[in-house]
Amino acid sequence: MNSTANIHKRFNLLFTLPSTPTTAALLIAFSSPIILLTSLIIQVDLSSMPIYLLTFEVAVFLSVISERIILSSNSLAIFRRLAFLSVISTGIWLTLVTLGFLMSPERLLSFIILGAFFSFTFRLLVFGSVFFRHLYTALLVAAIQPVLLTLLLAIDYNLPVFVVQNPVLFGSGFTLIGAVLLYLQLINSSGSGILKAPVLTMFQAFLQAWSSEEPSSLEDIIEKSSSETTVKTSIITFHTDKMKPMLIVPEVHPGPFYPIGSSNLPFQIFRYFSDRGFSPLVLHGVSGHELNLTSKKEVDNLLSSYKHLKSLREGDTCTRPVTAKSGKAVANGLAFGDCVVIFLTLSPHGMEDFPREIKKPLEEASLKNGFKHLLLVDTHNSQGNQLEQEESVELIDVTNKIFKKLKKAKHHPFKIGFAHSSELNITFAWDIGPAGIGVWVLEIDEDRYTLVAVDANNACRGLREEVIDHLDASKISVLELCTSDTHITAGKVMTMRGYVALGDETQTEYLVSVIKNLYEKAVENLSKSSFDVKYVDTDVKVVGGDLLDDISQALDKVISTARRGGFFLVALSLIALLITLMF
Repeated sequence: MNSTANIHKRFNLLFTLPSTPTTAALLIAFSSPIILLTSLIIQVDLSSMPIYLLTFEVAVFLSVISERIILSSNSLAIFRRLAFLSVISTGIWLTLVTLGFLMSPERLLSFIILGAFFSFTFRLLVFGSVFFRHLYTALLVAAIQPVLLTLLLAIDYNLPVFVVQNPVLFGSGFTLIGAVLLYLQLINSSGSGILKAPVLTMFQAFLQAWSSEEPSSLEDIIEKSSSETTVKTSIITFHTDKMKPMLIVPEVHPGPFYPIGSSNLPFQIFRYFSDRGFSPLVLHGVSGHELNLTSKKEVDNLLSSYKHLKSLREGDTCTRPVTAKSGKAVANGLAFGDCVVIFLTLSPHGMEDFPREIKKPLEEASLKNGFKHLLLVDTHNSQGNQLEQEESVELIDVTNKIFKKLKKAKHHPFKIGFAHSSELNITFAWDIGPAGIGVWVLEIDEDRYTLVAVDANNACRGLREEVIDHLDASKISVLELCTSDTHITAGKVMTMRGYVALGDETQTEYLVSVIKNLYEKAVENLSKSSFDVKYVDTDVKVVGGDLLDDISQALDKVISTARRGGFFLVALSLIALLITLMF
């Protein structure tokens, strides 16, 4: 499992909260029995009960509103989240009050106080880890609701005298609060030496990015540990009478998860060139998560560099596509002048990002065979794990076979047609990103070859073969089915891999019907074409493989510390409960 998948695994228990009305109803349902049970013991006059209950509930909601006002600048602290936090904390409190009511009604105030401490410590745990960077601020805000409600519940008791008479009870409660503060401090420092930011600061930044789609804090943290590198983007533009289709192969990787860095890069590149009158197909270059851009600022830097594309080759002929196999590896390729485009896959066997190590020997082999520029496309079209060494060797071998075939191949005039799903005015399922589906058709002497590119994060195993078989039955020859490896959904779905792949939600029959429609439109647009090959090298800040590993290791260490500390807090809570029962 790669580092990004491991990070997803650590946070896959984040959940969707109930709606605001449901949360408010739950809060009333959990808090009102506390005041009702208390009023039965202190024998509140029945005529006063509605006012007593209303006052208590008003205090509950006012405390939540006050927390919302204090945290108004925090995008995570919406009313619904704060109210749900109160649902849980009052639920804990209700449990203690109910226990006291059933076991020892005459000592109900002891259980009210213990419930207040338990509620307080839970709230402190959440406020200190999620909402506040300074524990003393978390301490003050976490105390608002328990203190206010305790004063109301103990209104008929002489509370100062009770405090003096029960030093053990209050000592246990304050010890529990101190333990939570120590616990949070230990967690915050548990990743020191690995990360360049406190663990809770990174956790809060992660939650803001995840839940509120505010990536700036996490991107700032990531950028401090980033590395600088140069990445290449290669582009073939086709000039026809009707449009200007493009094949774009960036070496930047989409990731790590939306909305951080380059997670939505395929669509951003697609939109950049579409807005300038081109018809782009954004493909997946040979790159891994170590080439994730650190921030949206770096994405903008990459896009700005496209104003400075350098020309490599122009022409108006190309070869027919050729195919080769070696073990699990399959390659399809064609040449435009001395520029060669090769599509690599292991489908129907599983595959993840192809390792960058295969690029250098293949670029050298490309030059030896007379091709001055290589566009190597990782088709990313069959879910699987990281590649084994043997599979990497097969990819190199199959590409060399393509070089040899294309070196001898004849070049022909050609036509190009293109169509994009945006023309169909349809909405896709979650497994297809905003860059949609593009179909590029190459025609040589009335023979047609179809390239399908989908803005998706990989594809289900076997889907490629199913699509090709369906289209072949309709006499549509498929050069390749590619995905962009968009990470717009990465991390936000409850799957083992942390993303949805093409075919998880979109039915094969529907996908094929859309491709057929696009193919027909692309054929209508077929027109004699010329080409030009351009590239640009861009200096960017990338996440780097080491940083992802560091985050993963830090999370492992934090979880280990949290688990041990959690056992200690549970034990301490039980001791406090026993003390209440005994004294």
